[in-house]
Amino acid sequence: AVRAAAAAYTVDVLLFCTASAGGGQRAPCAPPPKAGPGATPPGTEVAVLGVPLTRVVAISSLRVKLPPEVRTPEGRARAGSVLCEVLRRVAAKGADAPRSGDASTKRAAAEPKLLDSSRDLGVDAPIVGALQGRIAKLERKLRSHALLGGADASGGLPAAAAA
Repeated sequence: AVRAAAAAYTVDVLLFCTASAGGGQRAPCAPPPKAGPGATPPGTEVAVLGVPLTRVVAISSLRVKLPPEVRTPEGRARAGSVLCEVLRRVAAKGADAPRSGDASTKRAAAEPKLLDSSRDLGVDAPIVGALQGRIAKLERKLRSHALLGGADASGGLPAAAAA
């Protein structure tokens, strides 16, 4: 019932996409490396796309000041440049973080912090904490499973397997 209700909602999300050639359909892609001021790298564009709420996996706790207008191509390009800079700074901060032997800890240090429902949103329901603990346990189990060879919790392949 909750899933059906969530499917009725969409969230407008600013995403990096492959540039559409001749009005073709855009496909979301990974954020590019640092772009120059006011521009996105060749072959990519920033677009505002409606995403079903059921497809939103996590929300970052970072707050980013975006240009007031993202409907124009220039505004979207500036927004993309801002997002590239934020991701570059997060990656640089992660590179400076102390390392442990665990690859998932190294990977997590270079990723933006996620929104915490109890700390950031004030959700105090006991079921939320129990579910978060269960999710963390399942993610650890997934990362350590020999068959997956270290795939991340989102289903991505490890770097060696993706090459």
